[in-house]
Amino acid sequence: MKHRYTRLATVLALLTMLAGNLSANNVTRAAEPLKPAVETATDSVQVNQASANRSSKPTIAPLYGDFPKSGKVKVIVQFHDAPLATYAGEVKGLKATANAQTGRTKLDVKTAESQAYLKYLDAQHASFLKDVQAKSNQIKQISDYQVALNGMFLDVDVSAITILRNHPDVASVEIAKVEKLDTDSSNQFIGTPSFWQNLGGGSTGTNAGEDIVIGVIDSGIYNPSSVLTSTGIHPSLRDPSPVGGDYSAWPGGYKGVCAPTMPPGQQPDNSFGPCNDKLIGAWWYNGGGIANDGEVDSPMDEDGHGTHTATTAGGNGGTASPFGTVSGVAPRARIIAYKVCWEEDPAISDDGGCNGGDSVSAINQALIDGVDVLNYSISGGNSPWTDGVEIAFRNANAAGVIVSASAGNAGTVGSVAHNSPWLITVAASTQAREFKGYVTNLSGGTGTAPSPLVGASLYPGSVTGQIKLAPVQAGETVAPSLCLEAYAPGTFQATDIVICRRGQIARVLKYSNVFAGGAGGGILVNANNNEGLVADFCTKVCIHLEKNATLESAAGDDLITYVQSGTVNGQADGGVKIMGAGDKMAGFSSMGPSPIKNVLKPDVTLIGVDVNAGHTAFVWDDGFADGELFQVIGGTSMSSPHNAGVTALMRQKYPTWTPFEIKSALMTTAKTSVVKPDGVTAADPFNMGAGRVDLTKVFNAGLVLDETIPNFINANPSAGGNPATLNIASAANESCPVECTWTRTVKNTLNVAATWNVSGSTSPVTVTATPASFTIPAGGTQVITIKADVRGQPIDGVWKFGEFRLTEAASLAPAVHFPIAVKASAGGVPDSVSATTRRDSGMVTAGGFSALNVTNLTIREFGLTKGVRATEVITGDTTNGNPYDSLTNGVFYRALQVPAGASKFVAKITDTASEDIDLFVVRDANGDGIPQAGEQVAESATSSAYETVTINNPAAGNYIVVVQNWQASPAAPDSTTVDIYYVPGSNLGNWDVVGPNTVSGSEPFSVDIHWDEPSLEAGDVWFGEFDLGTSPASPGSIGRTTFTLEVLEPEVSVDVSDTMVDVGEYVTYTVAISNYSAMNDTFYVTSTLPVGLEVDVSSLPAGASYNAASRTVTWSGLVNAAETGYTFSDSRDGGVAFDNFDVSADANAIAICAAVSTSCDETAPNFTLGTFLVRAYDVNYGAVRPWSNGLIQFDPTLPSGNTNYVAQDMPNSATPNGVYAGLWTDLDLDGTSATDTGGGEYYILIVDGVNPNDPTVPYVAVEYEDAQQFDAPTSNLNFTNYARADGIESEFCTVYGSLTGNLTTFADGVAVGIENLTGTVGNTYYYSGDSSTAANLPTAGATICTSLGAGEPGLRTFSYRARATQAGTLTNNLEYSSAADSNTGTEAVAIEAVQAVFKIFMPLVGRSS
Repeated sequence: MKHRYTRLATVLALLTMLAGNLSANNVTRAAEPLKPAVETATDSVQVNQASANRSSKPTIAPLYGDFPKSGKVKVIVQFHDAPLATYAGEVKGLKATANAQTGRTKLDVKTAESQAYLKYLDAQHASFLKDVQAKSNQIKQISDYQVALNGMFLDVDVSAITILRNHPDVASVEIAKVEKLDTDSSNQFIGTPSFWQNLGGGSTGTNAGEDIVIGVIDSGIYNPSSVLTSTGIHPSLRDPSPVGGDYSAWPGGYKGVCAPTMPPGQQPDNSFGPCNDKLIGAWWYNGGGIANDGEVDSPMDEDGHGTHTATTAGGNGGTASPFGTVSGVAPRARIIAYKVCWEEDPAISDDGGCNGGDSVSAINQALIDGVDVLNYSISGGNSPWTDGVEIAFRNANAAGVIVSASAGNAGTVGSVAHNSPWLITVAASTQAREFKGYVTNLSGGTGTAPSPLVGASLYPGSVTGQIKLAPVQAGETVAPSLCLEAYAPGTFQATDIVICRRGQIARVLKYSNVFAGGAGGGILVNANNNEGLVADFCTKVCIHLEKNATLESAAGDDLITYVQSGTVNGQADGGVKIMGAGDKMAGFSSMGPSPIKNVLKPDVTLIGVDVNAGHTAFVWDDGFADGELFQVIGGTSMSSPHNAGVTALMRQKYPTWTPFEIKSALMTTAKTSVVKPDGVTAADPFNMGAGRVDLTKVFNAGLVLDETIPNFINANPSAGGNPATLNIASAANESCPVECTWTRTVKNTLNVAATWNVSGSTSPVTVTATPASFTIPAGGTQVITIKADVRGQPIDGVWKFGEFRLTEAASLAPAVHFPIAVKASAGGVPDSVSATTRRDSGMVTAGGFSALNVTNLTIREFGLTKGVRATEVITGDTTNGNPYDSLTNGVFYRALQVPAGASKFVAKITDTASEDIDLFVVRDANGDGIPQAGEQVAESATSSAYETVTINNPAAGNYIVVVQNWQASPAAPDSTTVDIYYVPGSNLGNWDVVGPNTVSGSEPFSVDIHWDEPSLEAGDVWFGEFDLGTSPASPGSIGRTTFTLEVLEPEVSVDVSDTMVDVGEYVTYTVAISNYSAMNDTFYVTSTLPVGLEVDVSSLPAGASYNAASRTVTWSGLVNAAETGYTFSDSRDGGVAFDNFDVSADANAIAICAAVSTSCDETAPNFTLGTFLVRAYDVNYGAVRPWSNGLIQFDPTLPSGNTNYVAQDMPNSATPNGVYAGLWTDLDLDGTSATDTGGGEYYILIVDGVNPNDPTVPYVAVEYEDAQQFDAPTSNLNFTNYARADGIESEFCTVYGSLTGNLTTFADGVAVGIENLTGTVGNTYYYSGDSSTAANLPTAGATICTSLGAGEPGLRTFSYRARATQAGTLTNNLEYSSAADSNTGTEAVAIEAVQAVFKIFMPLVGRSS
């Protein structure tokens, strides 16, 4: 399995060098610094994954989606091996098939390499099925995926999900979601004829799209058999075509149900007709089981949606329709239809849908069929990196297929669909031709009648009569009705015009319901402002009005008010065809921002209003009329196939361009003079993306941007990636203090050199770029750094927009623009900071904070409070439907008292081996301490094992958290840890957070967190939160951070020889000091004795003294360091193998020799690390010194030494000290004479994703490339040293590339090892002068790591005596600190002294008589 890595955009300031100084202007700055993972835990999902990686529990595949607790589900299972589309040759003996490796522009499934790999996948899949079905008879295969995905579509019982997740081949299990469809003159409006002419086919497009195949994944296509009708195939799909004539025989043969031999599972009923050389294939998939028994078993379209989208993209040119002559955008393209959407129940208009598993089947088959373009006018796509459909589309892109998808019809901010950065997400806007309806001649109401009233209408005609509000129906109280049910015949007169309110069911059904009651016309008024208008196909006059007033119409609500005031008469005229300006966003078109961090969506907009295209004459839904072969409808479902048609034309013109290059061309040349639905306000990128695709310019695009599939994968924000780093034609940053930066690489498509000049917007966002002007040779590339400056913008959480522009100096190509979206921020804070302590007081420095030009930083603390951390080992709950039925069966519970005034209660699973833990929180109302279902106040019961419950402003009371092992692991019982705490509304006086008063620019800064809580006890966990604000007037405006303090065993303990003594007796106190650090330390102990305890001064040990006045014994002494040491691991012996990062290839890397600009022999510049910290021997360093001789020195202030080129057996007191040596030898990177040429370079960068066990952890990476050893001119050494940079764990690793030369004979030796600052402590793994380490000689491909392991602490004790001189409880209080840590700890021990009772027994003496 490939491990992810992410390029980190970080700032490395090269401060001082032995050879001289380097200006900061030479330092490459990139988009966003990575926060230190050490002090800044990421969101809960990432933290949980990291915990799982560190544990010994078996790895199980993740679950994606909301799984039910029981019953049958349909799932998409993905395997670890790559599908055919992206297979890069990882399996020994099987050659690569991906375009990126073969050099093809289109995947070929028929090559010998493809067939061999498919045969391998066949065997793997058969083995998998055999394995899992042997363990459960509740696993049934629906479909097999091998091309677009490597996986399966399965029908399983929820009880069998664990079997799938635990199979070693399985990478993920995702519930197959059911998505919905996103429901003439358009070609002229977007400039298609000019593109057609450019292709050489004239203005009618006689060759436009020739030999390009468009795949349409939708509701099927209209091609009825003669059993259904004699009409035959849809007019827009006939062969020959009115434009271009006959289609040549398709060389690949017909596909699917049209093939001479139908594939298994594709045998249709008798409803589908024969294909032709226009419609060359059709498939149908109902693995999701959505279809009703009455729906046809074939690709036949019973909805009309699929026929409309297919004919919009590629329908024949010159086709006559009742509403004018129509043409597809690519009229000569061939079409293959893939039916995945079903209507289900004819009586319900909004049921049915499209199962994601069927969509993946369609994508998989489309790649086998060899389509060039795919259209997907179906909702979904909000989880790009886990959604099987979106991943299949990404792999289709890898196969050379261009994918267009609809942005959605929600019409609200933040509702945009298909947020995958690899797809083309298309919004909807208007064309110049619109169909209008008018309501006029109003009379009979009170006051002035609203006028004008202008809406959308398709049916031509006129009706005059009374205008009425639709009577209320069941459950309604206010007219007009939603018209959800048909009105009884005779309810209305034939001249009545009835008003309904929009919502809940299809618009046309509402009209149909009032027409059923006898009305002669219908008016639909939107329920919300600016919802958008659609000219619906009705059987009588029907007009759609906005709720609010617009530029061309009075408000629909004003009409309702007027009708309510009296008996109103008027006239409704429908279907009036008019020409307008166009390029107005549709009110229904879904808008950004994207839910995915730093992704700007939609990408473009195209016509999606009043689109005239094909329909089906056999509609399954009872609410629609049969017999119509064309319809004029709207939706982003209509805009997406427009784009698919455009991409078909682009593929025809540019057969070698990648899908991402074509996408960038569409975006960078798009028209930006688009307006919002109000018709006035300029549209922004969240409405239109880069703009409306402009076919008059796109075919001459002079610059394109390309990206790779691995980079798309690595940009996953949930895995530590950042989509802002992707090379795409837009840029976004959701947290931009002062200035944010992006890097883009453009390619010259022209056959001559071109000079481009940079410009950018100046308001509200100032956009600049470097270089300001550049010349690119034909086919060459240029890296551009784009900057957005938000200085002066309010920090109000509102997105601001800008634009980056490029203009070719000689007008050789259209101007280029990128949309930019940023959100000005006061700064940023980590989500959480954690610390451990062994003392009552302490301090930790936390980094990762940033703020914008703050002059009065304001910090508020809340806490600290003692929480509950409980770990139990529990079996699975055998009756998991009720966590309360048996509180000893797979559950445990803990309580926490929450006082009044708390601002937050939190319960969170922090570690577990279970597959599914659920959390339930009760407030113990009856005070019995037993959780009961009736007392429950919150729960978190998803399919995840890592649940969190947060209750804001909880009522005071005793809260009990029930932890249920809903689905145990195969190795159950499962260890599970829960944290429970509350956050008070104020600082409880036991801690303080201190930061700088002022922050200039947006420089990162740290805060110091101090605590002082005498009641800390080992094993406790304390919690608090603090927030940062720009001023006392704006508290919390920067952000809030959670702080967790875990209390460990104290360093000092005291024991007493007897706790119960008589007055006058002596006791012996023994004080034990444990040094847990890796360095020797001097400890200071003060023992304060109470009156009644007198020290025996003669018993005091060396280093101790007694002060009678203060009654204190003081002692100080050196305590040895813990028996800790650096141990080594080797990938050749089962150690971790890093996923090496190519530092030298990254644009953000610093080439050190080039930066020094002097001799690069014995070179050692100092690098500051910003917010990152490298930890060595229990000390954090914010700067390091990377030596040219293969070393990383922790402390740049240390002396370098005169013989630093001589490798040492470590530890060694000779300088240099304080080093990690990945390959210490005398490297000569530039040479000093003619006979000593030297060679090579070394680079530095901060990266993450290299350690597969901790993929989000940052490392300082120092890569040595083609380095020459001084004494071996033919040597060539390649390796990368890594220093962990999270400041919490100490780890150093080296990945070795090719190593040419005999390392054992280099004159100045070779060493791999580590030592402390004085060279007194350390370890050597390999040293060429020590034969005992010969087996550890580094070799190519190896990863060698060293990390600090904890052993027994250093220990020292001392004792003294004291005598009890009075009765009572006598407490000896100790306070301690150390030279390395001045914070104090306290311990106390008490004895009970009692007064002895003496009795004298006198002898009885008898007196004689």
